[in-house]
Amino acid sequence: MDVKAFLTKYQDSHLGGIYYKDKIVTIVRENIGNKKKALEVCCGCGIIGKTLLESSLVETMTFSDIQDLSKEHGDFIQSDGLDNVSEKYDLVVCSPPWYNSEEPPSEFLSKQPSILWKDLDWQFHKKFYKKIIDILAEDGSLLVTSCFGARQPEEWMDMCDLKIKKVFINKSHINEATGNTYPSNYILWWTH
Repeated sequence: MDVKAFLTKYQDSHLGGIYYKDKIVTIVRENIGNKKKALEVCCGCGIIGKTLLESSLVETMTFSDIQDLSKEHGDFIQSDGLDNVSEKYDLVVCSPPWYNSEEPPSEFLSKQPSILWKDLDWQFHKKFYKKIIDILAEDGSLLVTSCFGARQPEEWMDMCDLKIKKVFINKSHINEATGNTYPSNYILWWTH
């Protein structure tokens, strides 16, 4: 897989994966180590999973999204979150919608489909965190993105029976190519 060619194809798309791919690769390389079986939930174009594969940090990667993206991914499960996922995975990565809001929290997000940012009453997160216990292998790791404008890292603990092992913080920044501001955000590392 040529990740550079793939990025060129999706360069005009709003994809959190483009922002997170290198950060997640670094976290896996420096903290978690190689894993055999991985899953990217809310994968979109799957750039995080494809980058993990190209970096040889995972042996296999299954991609999952609510949209049918089976033409983009060899091993794909169409699923709303984990609804249709039943196997166990050593590593799960997810960049879900961040905001419990009817209205987009920024001008940039107002131009994006609400499926990318809206999670009313945290319904996606509640279902995801309830089922992840059955999907994550006993020695597995879960990496989930979020932002401080949505919830503080410790506030997610009321939804999940896993333990937060570490919080990786990313400062707010402006994408020079697009002029869009990415809010201060973080990646939660969960384990059993």
